[in-house]
Amino acid sequence: MAKKYSTVTITPTIVKADFADGDVMGDFTRLPLPVRDGESVMLRSIAVIDAEDLGKDIDIIFVKNTSGDAELGTSDGAVDITDANLKTNVFLGHVTVDFSANTSDLIENKVSTVKDVNLILTSSNQDSTDGVQTGCFFGIIAREDTNTSGGANDHLTITFGFEIN
Repeated sequence: MAKKYSTVTITPTIVKADFADGDVMGDFTRLPLPVRDGESVMLRSIAVIDAEDLGKDIDIIFVKNTSGDAELGTSDGAVDITDANLKTNVFLGHVTVDFSANTSDLIENKVSTVKDVNLILTSSNQDSTDGVQTGCFFGIIAREDTNTSGGANDHLTITFGFEIN
């Protein structure tokens, strides 16, 4: 059987702040998945455009749902999700986007791609502002001091690449 591939591009809202290492940059955002409720898909790659040209490392945290605490923590504050809520939300994995080791400087922005992620993401249906959608959720944690206070709150664009069986 031939493999099928799909991509989903999201521009999460990042508050304007001076983040410390370990601060929440972007709280859980819905990631639509190209499968039905309860099915899984293989996350193969993540490509990030940093339009502010900061090039700072981030962790992307994936959970199946937000039925427990619906946030990693307060934006511009330390991660404070409890163990119980991480389990209730069904932790699926994390990926580090290492701009210091894997980046291309395009003068006005920086780009980075994480290949061979091979992380299985499982979908669930949850109500959202535009009806019930199938997907999971991701949040973003700063892994370096990162000052976005002078820029736009939509400076990161993330493209998730999936393999569908």
